[in-house]
Amino acid sequence: MPDRSEAADPAAFVPGATLRLALFLWVCEAWLARLTSDPQAPRDLVLSLAGLVAIALLPTWSVLGLRRFLPARPWRALLGAASTLPLGVTAAGVLYAPAAMERPILGPIAFLAALLLPATVCAVQAWRGGTPAAPAWRGAVFLSLATLLGWWLLQGALPPLVTLLGVLGGYAVFVGFARRRVTSVLLVAVGFVFGGLPVRPLDVSWDDAAPPAGEGRPDVVLLCVDTLRADTARSLASYRRLAESGVEFPRVQAAGPWTLPSMATVMTGLPPWSHGAGSGPGWKYVGLSDETPVLAELLSRAGYDTAGLIHNSVCGEAFGFHRGFRVWRSDDSMTRWALPRTRKTHEARPFLAHVATALGLTGRRPFRTADDLVDEALQVVAARREDHPLFLWLQFYDVHFPYRHAEELSGVPWRRRMELERGDADLFRADPFWRSDEGQALLHRAYAAEARRVDRALVRLLDGLGPPPPRGRVIVLTSDHGEEFFEHGGIEHGHALWQELLAVPLVIQGLKGRAPGTVEDAVVAHVDLAPTLLAAAGLAPPPAERPEDRMPGRNLAAALEPRPAFSENLLKSDAPWDAEWAVRDDDWKFLYGPGPERVRVFDLARDPGERRDLADDPGVLERLAELVRRYAKRPPRVERAGQAGGEAAMRALDQAGYVGGADAGGG
Repeated sequence: MPDRSEAADPAAFVPGATLRLALFLWVCEAWLARLTSDPQAPRDLVLSLAGLVAIALLPTWSVLGLRRFLPARPWRALLGAASTLPLGVTAAGVLYAPAAMERPILGPIAFLAALLLPATVCAVQAWRGGTPAAPAWRGAVFLSLATLLGWWLLQGALPPLVTLLGVLGGYAVFVGFARRRVTSVLLVAVGFVFGGLPVRPLDVSWDDAAPPAGEGRPDVVLLCVDTLRADTARSLASYRRLAESGVEFPRVQAAGPWTLPSMATVMTGLPPWSHGAGSGPGWKYVGLSDETPVLAELLSRAGYDTAGLIHNSVCGEAFGFHRGFRVWRSDDSMTRWALPRTRKTHEARPFLAHVATALGLTGRRPFRTADDLVDEALQVVAARREDHPLFLWLQFYDVHFPYRHAEELSGVPWRRRMELERGDADLFRADPFWRSDEGQALLHRAYAAEARRVDRALVRLLDGLGPPPPRGRVIVLTSDHGEEFFEHGGIEHGHALWQELLAVPLVIQGLKGRAPGTVEDAVVAHVDLAPTLLAAAGLAPPPAERPEDRMPGRNLAAALEPRPAFSENLLKSDAPWDAEWAVRDDDWKFLYGPGPERVRVFDLARDPGERRDLADDPGVLERLAELVRRYAKRPPRVERAGQAGGEAAMRALDQAGYVGGADAGGG
């Protein structure tokens, strides 16, 4: 039955009805985001609520004010179209990213269709004398269809039946109460409750597939702080604490300047051209082959309980890193199919929060942080089995661009803080401020602040681990790559092979045969970590028929002879394997390419900033000619069919910000 306001004037009830519909849509959006991802930031929920309320009221009030100036039918049609704007915007936010993932041009088409379709239907209805507002049931049906279509585009299948029934049931309840004014207050409360539901508890349960390992096999804790430079790491309390009680390796070269090739090397002990994971020709990203043994599999077969807690989706299931872990949680598994979102990131946020970030009005929210990761790690430690050694891998992401806690920095102008939190790499490259001394200092300051947040969490973890068990414990603290702050004209990582991108920290506590406080001066590399951890567990590297499948690294617990370290695989290159690669031999650094004839030579002892190219010095080249020729004949890359190419890999890279754009965090 129509209420009194509708009976007296069919148009008078439109703002109230549109507002209640907007509140319902806001609840649906918060519920969708939480259902497919992690808890929503309160500021994002407030921003979205305010935006949808404004979209519901301002256009309808404006059209009501035009009543005296327009004929009845056009005016009613315009009012009907205005009343559907909250529905159109919400549905457009759900559909835009999934459609754009199929084909970029489909994103704008889906956006316009979501806006225009309900507006046209309601305008025609009002023109013919019907109610000049979208009925509640129509809004429920339209958003249901948009949600199902978006889910199908992302996942290739419809959502589970229980989810579908839940959606339809919730909409049915709303339709039954849509005209009751108390619904507005109830909807706001429900939205904040649904959007803020905590992450499901970590399920720490071990199977008995492998027998308990022998008493001599220590626990292994691998701590990787994504994007942590070596020079920054040395100032952290956690690094100093492990260095004082373990072994410090101040000259470490990353396998590559971005996460996928480097962490694949850490987990396999193979160089990038052997394991094949990374960026391939034509921007085709591939993960680890199922045929390539990974560290967790080898340790699990030997009786280890294995747990991986990952905050970078590039180390997730899409690239094969989950194999061998009995307890596993990654952002890849939590947010890969997140709704609503944008094409540039898989963060599930209300659509208007994404829009505000793209416009530079707000930053990107802090999501799962180092403290969350440590909380879960301590749950794993508390639930460990005493008769099984533990392998625990933590991948921290806080230090990676953008700097989402820039609001905690003092004395930073609002505009610059928003840019730091937004993380638009193209903006940083284009704005001369960020290349100035002041801008670079601010970048370093924001980066260091994020590193200190991780450091505090790491110290809490080290405290929580307690004394080593009788079987012993090996703790590794390292990084996958560094970060450039315009030292050589670039920003972020993945684009070059300078030392600010390849020099990573490494300290190892608990290596037998190494005295506490030892500083190892030899150049070491990511390829050395897997054989070192296997040796600590009393295991030999897996046998391999082909030479390229054998681990070339060495046990860092033993005396080390000089050996060169290789780095390769650029993220943003049409030929990432062969266009450019680097070799470090003691203090000499060689950069090969781009181009087959280009060689650059640097003496890192005298020129750590790589400013003076010695390739044209006849004396240097004469002394190093043999080395140059030998390194230029490196083993050829092995073509592998990574298990995770195509859409899944691209989605994971999008989520981590590795595929560029305004919302991306950079490569």
